[in-house]
Amino acid sequence: MCRRRSSGCRPVLLTGELSIVWAHALVGAAVVWTFSGVFGVAPPEILPFLALFGAITVLAGILQAAVGIWLDRRYDPAIARQFPRAPWFPLCYWVLCVLLVVRGTLPGLWRRPRLAVWNVPREEYEAARVGPG
Repeated sequence: MCRRRSSGCRPVLLTGELSIVWAHALVGAAVVWTFSGVFGVAPPEILPFLALFGAITVLAGILQAAVGIWLDRRYDPAIARQFPRAPWFPLCYWVLCVLLVVRGTLPGLWRRPRLAVWNVPREEYEAARVGPG
């Protein structure tokens, strides 16, 4: 990523890194929020900011479902009954992705890097390529 030739990839790398930092911050804030409620201490002021992102995610899910139902109403008249469940899918997907990012990156932060080697058996491929006998 330091070469001049690959400088166009830096925004993509930055987006990925910021997403990982955001996921860890969100989980950390949720833990702080939970413990502050358990111990009766007022939560920090940044935590309503996280509720705003949840509300934006739910609103985006509602708008997307409304447009999808409007587009499909001629083909499936019963689809409007699914509208109350619409905001839950993006919210659950978002929470699941955040938890998976944290689960996937935490072990990598605490371990030393290891070389990954694929051991692919080549005998079957060579025999099939050459043919019988």
